[in-house]
Amino acid sequence: MSGPGNCPLCDDGNVCIRLVQGVYDCVPFDVGQLFAANGAPDRVRYADWSDWTGQALPRPTDCGDGGLPLCGGLCGPCPKSSICTGRSPLHPYGFCVPSSWSGCTRSAPTCDASSKCFIFSDQADAQALADEYGLCLPTSECEALAAAYPGGGTCVP
Repeated sequence: MSGPGNCPLCDDGNVCIRLVQGVYDCVPFDVGQLFAANGAPDRVRYADWSDWTGQALPRPTDCGDGGLPLCGGLCGPCPKSSICTGRSPLHPYGFCVPSSWSGCTRSAPTCDASSKCFIFSDQADAQALADEYGLCLPTSECEALAAAYPGGGTCVP
């Protein structure tokens, strides 16, 4: 899903905010800033589920190497059938996820046989939430990201 809508797949440039208990929505970055400025920074998460720090999204001067093409900021866009997600102060680049994505968790990586569950590596206090919002990716893409994605991530199982 692109632009505003339910997280966990938040399109590049957007953040996740918790509007009601346990439900996160994808909103523009400046809406996250408004929530934080008005006493609710704990309800804002970057697209990789990391803690809100108020830092702007990074704008690297190259597109690095994540084991597969990266996106966001100055990098090229994803193909029309994909969504760029994951960019944050911890993960300076996003990566393209098929728009037909499915979710998974570290404790229940329910991806199909040709996929694995990619989990972002986040701050220690944010990792439990990141563990609940994984993305099923083709095994080769997941393993490439786990090996080389700037900021880190893991594939399960």
